[in-house]
Amino acid sequence: MTDKFVIYVDTREPESIFKKLQEFEEVQPVWQKLDAGDYYIPGEKFSLIIERKTVTDYINSVFDTRLWEELEKIKSAETNEEVKFIPMLLIEGNWSFILKYGKKNDKSAMGSVYASLLSTIASWGFQVVSSPSKSWTPYILASFTRWLGRPRRSEPPIFKPRALTLDEMAIRVLCAFPHISVERAKRILKHYGTLKDALDNVGWWKHSIEGIGEKIVSDVKAVLNHKVEIKEVKPR
Repeated sequence: MTDKFVIYVDTREPESIFKKLQEFEEVQPVWQKLDAGDYYIPGEKFSLIIERKTVTDYINSVFDTRLWEELEKIKSAETNEEVKFIPMLLIEGNWSFILKYGKKNDKSAMGSVYASLLSTIASWGFQVVSSPSKSWTPYILASFTRWLGRPRRSEPPIFKPRALTLDEMAIRVLCAFPHISVERAKRILKHYGTLKDALDNVGWWKHSIEGIGEKIVSDVKAVLNHKVEIKEVKPR
């Protein structure tokens, strides 16, 4: 086992953060594609799975509902570690960016952003941490490694989806259709009760489900009515 504190960095993260982590004598960053989250820090008693977002990206992800899909992916992940993992959202940048909504007198938009933070904490069980800027983020991550302590094992994390319930399977099927986020899928299923009834009544979604218009209905119908051509697969 290495004497250094290990931190796994997703390969889609800024290389500048990875290089800065390499400068810390006691930290060993590992550049690796992760299935969930942007950073994974194994610890002695707890491990961290961290999703990093800039303030701008966070606000945009709230309005396009992408945030909830990313949080659900982390919450549904399991690791091979015996220790409990803590999901964390690290928001990077100056929150004064949100004032642009205030200048438009869009108080409801500002309220949605702050309400989403409460939902992230209370409903999803995430810890929320703020970083002043990208240059500060490596120092924050390094401090987390020291607090968590050295893990009993330092193998790369392996994420595997947990067994899905029937409810979750139905949501996942709906999310495979164009423009259908997790939140939209839940609203559709809450209204119709079953996946079969929902798909049998796609044409009525625009009349019965808030936020669904003709474009979404048309694209979902296109998938349902598409004739799939499967090329013959020759046995080896």
